[in-house]
Order: sequence, then C-alpha cells, then structure tokens
Amino acid sequence: MDFFRKKWVWLAPLLIVLIGISLLFIRNYKEVTEPPEKDWSREIGLGTTPYSSLPSVNSMEDGKTSISLLTHEGAVEKIYNDEFNKVDEHTYDIPVDKFTSIYLHDNNLIYSNYYSIFDGRTNKKITETDGFHPLRNQIIYQKENELFTLNPKTSASEKLLDLEHENTDIYSFQGEENTYLLLNNLVDNSHVLTFYKLSNKGPEKMGTSHFQLEDSLVAKDIQFAVHDDTYDLLVKALQKQSMSGSPTETYFFAESSFSSSPPELKPLTFQDPHGDGALKELGDIQMRIENNHPELLFKAFGATATRYNEPRQFNIYQASIEAQNIAKVTRLSNTPNLSEKPQWVNEEDVIWLDKKGDQKSLFLSSGHQDMIDKAAAVHTRNLVSALGKTAGMLSYSLFTLIIAGLWFIWPLLFIIIMMFSNNRGFDNDRPWIFYTGAFIYLAASLVFKNRLFTNGVLDRAPDYLSFTGSSFIYLLGFGLLTYGILMFGVKMRDWSMSIRIAYFVGIHLMFVMVFFGPYLL
Repeated sequence: MDFFRKKWVWLAPLLIVLIGISLLFIRNYKEVTEPPEKDWSREIGLGTTPYSSLPSVNSMEDGKTSISLLTHEGAVEKIYNDEFNKVDEHTYDIPVDKFTSIYLHDNNLIYSNYYSIFDGRTNKKITETDGFHPLRNQIIYQKENELFTLNPKTSASEKLLDLEHENTDIYSFQGEENTYLLLNNLVDNSHVLTFYKLSNKGPEKMGTSHFQLEDSLVAKDIQFAVHDDTYDLLVKALQKQSMSGSPTETYFFAESSFSSSPPELKPLTFQDPHGDGALKELGDIQMRIENNHPELLFKAFGATATRYNEPRQFNIYQASIEAQNIAKVTRLSNTPNLSEKPQWVNEEDVIWLDKKGDQKSLFLSSGHQDMIDKAAAVHTRNLVSALGKTAGMLSYSLFTLIIAGLWFIWPLLFIIIMMFSNNRGFDNDRPWIFYTGAFIYLAASLVFKNRLFTNGVLDRAPDYLSFTGSSFIYLLGFGLLTYGILMFGVKMRDWSMSIRIAYFVGIHLMFVMVFFGPYLL
C-alpha cells in the first residue's frame, strides 16, 4: 500500500495530464477532419504530382472518369469508376517541366512546352505556338495573330479566325452542346469584348460589347458563360494603389444579352460561409451554368480550423449567382494546405490540387452520400495534422508559466520570509505553513485570474472550459484535486512543508497549463 501511495503522487497528475492532452487531441482531430459542408465529403486522395499544372479531366462513354496528371517521368492517366476507385492506369513517356500542359482524350495525347506543341505518341513537334488552350473535347492554340483548332487524332490544324492584336486575351467556356470564345482587347482603357460560338461550320460571331473600369482599377481576370442569348461576365479587378500598400480586390458581375451594350457591372461580395467577413484572393475561377443560373468554382482565402494559430487558408469554394447577386457560397474543401486548381468532374464531384512543399496531392470532394461515408475513414494524414496542431498548442501553453508569475511569487515570498524569520514553525514543519502557503497561492490565482483567463482564451476554449464562472471553478477544483492527491500519496512526515507547497503550486500550474494553456494564442 505504501508503495502505491508513493507512486500515486506522480501517477495521478500524469493521468490527469494525459486526459487533458487526449481531450485536446480529440478536439483538434474533429476540427482537422471537419467536412467542408454538411452535405459534402472530406477530401479523398486520388494521386500526387510534383507540378501545379491543371489536371486533364474527361468523362468516358462507359461512365468512367479519366483524370490525367504530370509526373517526373511523363504523363499518367488514371481511370476511375463511379465510386472513384481506380480501375486502370496508363503512362506516357514525354518530357515534362513546370510549363508543360497536356490534352489527353481517347488515348490521344497532345502536349505543349509553352513554345511548341507536340504529338505525345511520337514526341514530334507539330507546330510552334503563342498560346495553348486544351479544352475537354478539343484543342485551340494561338500563333501570332491567328487562332487555330488542332485535331488530336490527325495532328492537323485548321484556322479559326484572325486576332486584332497578338496580345489579345482569349477565354473559353464549354456549355453542354457548344464551345464559346471570348476575345478581350484593351483599347484606350476600354475592354472590347467579342464573343464567338464554335460549331462544325466554324466560328460564329455572336456579338460584341465593351466595358470600362475606374481609372484606379485594372482588370486581372475575366470569366464568362453563355446560355440562350445571354452571357454572364465576371471581372476580377485590382486597385492600382491602396492606402494599406497591399492590392485590394474588387469583383464585378453582369448578366447581359448580346444585343445590349455595355454590360452593367455590379460589385459582388463573397461572404465567408464559415467565418466573419468576406473571402479574399479569389483565383483559379471557373464558371458554369446550372439550372439557368451561373455558378462559380474557385480557390479563396477563408476561415478554417485545420491549422493552429492560422485561422485562414486557401480552400475551394462554390458560389451560385441569382439576380446578379451571390445567392450562396459553399466551401468544398477544408484542408490545412494551400488548395488550388479546382475543376468540376460532374454536377456533384470536384477535384483540386493540395499544395504542400514540392508535392501536390490530387483530392476529390463529393456530394454523394456513399462518397461522404467513404471519406469518413481515418487517414494517416489527418492523424499527423491533428498531432501537429496539438503539439503546437501545447508548446504555446508554456507561456502560462510567465503569465501566472503573479500567482506563485507570493507563496515563494512567504517561504523566503519563513526561512529567514525566527520562526520555529518552519523549522519544525508545522502543517499550518503548508496550508498558509497553499491558501496564499490560490488566493493570488483567483485575484489575478483575468491575466490568464482573458475573453480571447475563453472564446477559443471549448464549452466545457468556458462556461460562466469556469475560471473560478477550475482554479478551485484543480486546487482541491491537487490537495487530495498530495494528502493521499504523501505522509505528513515524509516531505517538508516547503516541498509540499512547491508540489501543490507546480501540479496546480501544470493542470492549468495543459487544460487552458493551449488556447492562449
């Protein structure tokens, strides 16, 4: 029994500390694995790539999905069934660098190294290019002031149209039946837009339009979609100079017919669905038409709880627009790393690249219930993320010792005074010495508790730590718990009163540090 009592004085605090760390880890794991939305799955890994090139996605006739990525060895095409289990894989030996982009469909591989276009089967050069635009079912490329289409089966080129300027910006939109082009030329600070529909008969001009931004704004990206005789236009603009010194983004949207000009651009604000304020730094934007309304897919800097002390990160979002206003913003990914290059695979499946170091992971998120259930499995990467976040929070909890300095300085002064005073009670280890020192420490912790239990700490802490009066209850409760462990594990004659006071203060501070310290920053 005596052996157990002697061990208990150390085992009991260790057990309580482990309970506190376990609660912290469980909470962090829940945050790290939180689905992006209620009806969307967590990320599902589909592969890795060292490059940030946009993956090539195609739907196959048998219902399978083809996703192609670049590797150091070349290009790899992975075939997935409707549950996104890989059923086949093909590799293609082509030279690859960070400028390489590919078109891969029906075993026809065409790739570009930025300056030229090559046949992936023979690696022979097809033509030089000033702009390579691989679409889902065709290839368009620019050469000087001309625009061509390339047949991936025969490698034959056919001229589409002439461009007014070599620096014309070219944008594409693929509808359910047709492909559309938007040519943008900047003329005297006015953006001149020309719309074309591509068909078997060649390019058909649908109309022209123009818009002009304020002098302080410059257009950095344009996206468009076409349905019926109407086009939707999204313009991302940056302020040339801002008071803060950092670029300020503004987003404009317009829905207009081809017969009316210019489009009436209205500012849009993308509200963060999981945080305060608006999403920032939208990029990699894609647009589609769903139920006669435009939808946007993009990366943006928004709220996430997957990282410690970094409450925002780039994730993938979807926004629906109705009556030229944002109707709903949905978060489709929730990872601790930079997410980029999103693509729709179909109506309820989205893929993107997750960037961490030199390696990029290809992830998928889905709105299908079977995929939601599949993604709920435990993955090593989530355990590692939760462990990393827990370790980071515990390291910051050491600041508790600095903040709580006003708690333990008073019992320390009491011990010093007793040691140098002519007091037989200290020399004879009278129990009142311990009780007085412990009372002074607890009183100081309650008087100066607001130094540690700030509104920020209580806001970040879970509900079981931040209810009304929790600071008083936990300080007193930890004190009673520490006293109980000490009284059970150590006989009065075994330890001096000064050591008892030091143990009481040290263990009490350790409990506060483990349970509340992780939420200091």
